[in-house]
Amino acid sequence: EDGISCSSGHFICSDDFSRYCKEKLQLESRDEFELNEFEIYCPLRETGECRQSRAFGVKEIADHTTRDIFKTLMKIRANLLASNEKRVRNGPRKECQIYAECDTDTLHQDDGIECSNGHFICAKDFTRLVESQTEILLRFEEKGGMVRCPFFDKGCNSEPFTDDEIKLTSVDAFEALMKGRMRLKESVYAREIEGLQRKLRDYENKEAMEFPERRKRDIQDACQYITENILNVHCPGYKHVYAEVEGGDCMATTYGTYFCGYCEEMEETSHQAHEHTSQCLEVFMFVNTMS
Repeated sequence: EDGISCSSGHFICSDDFSRYCKEKLQLESRDEFELNEFEIYCPLRETGECRQSRAFGVKEIADHTTRDIFKTLMKIRANLLASNEKRVRNGPRKECQIYAECDTDTLHQDDGIECSNGHFICAKDFTRLVESQTEILLRFEEKGGMVRCPFFDKGCNSEPFTDDEIKLTSVDAFEALMKGRMRLKESVYAREIEGLQRKLRDYENKEAMEFPERRKRDIQDACQYITENILNVHCPGYKHVYAEVEGGDCMATTYGTYFCGYCEEMEETSHQAHEHTSQCLEVFMFVNTMS
């Protein structure tokens, strides 16, 4: 996102790419611009290191140059096209289907844009059309962020106008399209953020409702653990709670286990338990403490 790559993979940061495009605006560079058929190519094309990459698209140029550079570049491109007779002036005249902002009755193909079904709109009316279609974001989103023939709602099934068609018809129309798409993207992001915030609020409300009950269960579990595992005496072998034991220093449970009453060392027989107790260090420590 910090720059642009040509189709051959050569990366140029946005600042350098913007300066490179600005150079094309200088008078001495315009002949080269014309030689390249008014397209912006990878800078390495000039040194012969990159001859296979395609020209940068209009959106790529718009995203990685300043607004002033992009607008001036597109205007120079349009003027150079006109001065080199790239516009076909000898073709049949065209009649604008909107005819609201037309300057002349002698319109030709390159004075506007035509949908695939033959509906022609002059450049000025087309600019107003783009501005109106991008103004209502909901409808613009329904159209996929694309500009369609003004007769689309009346049954014209032509394909949306491409970005290249729009920018060649009117730089102002293309700028309005880019602004509309930016507002649409911001609107989509705002809805997504609002949805996430709503989910967070719902989660916090749910947690607030469930916390007292969960806290109550935690306290009950803790009480049960203290009662069963701390207050009750357990056999060290089987961890059974026992109420009575036989013996003094040596313990014998009613279900046949034997262990030292001081260190709780388990033994297999009562004799072994007594023998262990006579040598148990815990016994000596207890006696010394008592004395």
